[in-house]
Amino acid sequence: MNAWGFDYQTCAVWDKVLIGMGFWVRGQHELLLIGTRGYFPPPPEERSVSSVYSEKRTKHSKKPAYFRNLIASWYPKETKVEMFAREKFLGWDVWG
Repeated sequence: MNAWGFDYQTCAVWDKVLIGMGFWVRGQHELLLIGTRGYFPPPPEERSVSSVYSEKRTKHSKKPAYFRNLIASWYPKETKVEMFAREKFLGWDVWG
């Protein structure tokens, strides 16, 4: 994250509900890392949410819209980017 010029802020977990593949452990979650460039205050306390979100996974590599919509609601006018994105979304730059 630092190599791309972002400052790590926090992370969240997407619980995919279904157990997946794996050797040591069978993955059931993904991490969402949130980073910023420049100063961004955290969202207002009344808009804070749990760091764990559960939604059943669907097709391969498809991410839930939940976190993207949440971040867009916190910062509607700021530029946002999703790293390793599989598709484009209105209001977001995508890399990946």
